[in-house]
Amino acid sequence: MDDPYFEAYDRVRERISHLVTASDADPGAAVAACPSWSVSDVLAHLVGLAEDVVAVNTAHYAEQDWTAAQVMRWRGADMASMLQAWQVAGPQLRTAELPPIGRAFKTVGRLIFMDAAIHEHDLRGALERPEPSDEVVELGLRTSIDLLGRVLRRPQDEGSVPAIHVTATGLDSWELGGGGDLVRVAGTPFELWRGLSGRRTVDQVASLTWSADPSPFMPYWAFGPLDFATQELSY
Repeated sequence: MDDPYFEAYDRVRERISHLVTASDADPGAAVAACPSWSVSDVLAHLVGLAEDVVAVNTAHYAEQDWTAAQVMRWRGADMASMLQAWQVAGPQLRTAELPPIGRAFKTVGRLIFMDAAIHEHDLRGALERPEPSDEVVELGLRTSIDLLGRVLRRPQDEGSVPAIHVTATGLDSWELGGGGDLVRVAGTPFELWRGLSGRRTVDQVASLTWSADPSPFMPYWAFGPLDFATQELSY
């Protein structure tokens, strides 16, 4: 049975291919959401990550040196070469081994989709193509909410974090945790997802519509290898 996340990943890859090969796309443009990386560097990371997952070079998955090596591996290559390598790796990912760090994601498709989806929108911001993909935002947010629930489970069981009701305006709502006090937060699907993806500052996440002090949730909002943005991002 096909993993729908692989299919969504393939569509992300196709959209990114169109983005970076557009006649007005600048490979050297800075990507604000990825400090020190250019458009070309983000693509190099995406290609390198796919290659590393296929090759089971994942002992240091998401660590800074691991991602830096991917960028260096492809630095100076043209877009066409990188996109061709990414296309070749695509089918091989469907039978790849899930890295140990990715167990919370449950499948390889889910893991790589989330990385590519986040970077698609990083690139959209850098290339001034701010047209969010509704499919990606919805699927990405639902996955992030599921992961957030897992991250919050222990502190909620310990009583250090209350239950939370998350409302994505016009989409859906979720209640994470149970019993006792309930904190509510609401925002657009895009803002919620970008915040949970480490693409918003602490202040930007705090500016969502909260019913109570959001500070108990801040240590967990940008989770995993992600962290809050250090500068305010509009996209």
